[in-house]
Amino acid sequence: MSRLISAAATMQTLSLTAMEEASRGGERTAGVDHLFLALMVTEQTAGQVLRSIGITLPAAREAVAAQHDAQLASLGIRTEAPAPGGITFHETHGYEWGEGALAVIRRSSEGGRRGDAAAVLRELLDEPSGFVEAVLQRLGTTPESVRTRLDEAEGLPFREPREAFEPGALSGKCEGFAPATASQVWEMLADPARMPEWEPGIGSVEDVPPQPVVGTQWTAHALRERPDGSPLRVRPQHRTARVEITACEAGRLLEWSFT
Repeated sequence: MSRLISAAATMQTLSLTAMEEASRGGERTAGVDHLFLALMVTEQTAGQVLRSIGITLPAAREAVAAQHDAQLASLGIRTEAPAPGGITFHETHGYEWGEGALAVIRRSSEGGRRGDAAAVLRELLDEPSGFVEAVLQRLGTTPESVRTRLDEAEGLPFREPREAFEPGALSGKCEGFAPATASQVWEMLADPARMPEWEPGIGSVEDVPPQPVVGTQWTAHALRERPDGSPLRVRPQHRTARVEITACEAGRLLEWSFT
């Protein structure tokens, strides 16, 4: 994968996750705080390094909130912010990057930098406002420690695995990290009734089987309206899908086909 394509893929993933984090607090502008939280769940080296230090997503969210409160208190402002809710990014619109976060993203691709998640994290460690540095201190570490871990991780040999595909076939691959145990992930994915929780395009399911078995089928209906009741335009051929389990290894592998 070329550096340009890799950087573009990284930015797309980080943008999605950062704006999801912003939506939890009812915000429409993603800042350096949301960018840092997005790095916490990336499957790339940056996320692996942060998690190897012992930082978890809940702890990072708490540290970010505490730092915001401390900044307001330093200005003599004491107020109780509403507790964050669920992710509503996929149900709302009007999101954009804040200037600080956008500057970090731009610098991560300049001067020969790769523009991957590690490059973004390095820029965040030196971010002028010092917000991320303060958050890391609340999490029991420092930018220097994180930078050292990054240097060590990026110094390890890496080989991109090659996968064989049929000639002329179009294929794609995506990897992700879930801040949950394997059993929790399996519990969610193996229950067809919970598909609307993780597939934004699905609004409801019916004919749900009691357990995942190869060959089991059910019907999924596309999401047809937003939470505010306004309609979503869905082409007729995309309104209903028949879902079938094509592979299943309990607790380990689940594969579906959509028709």
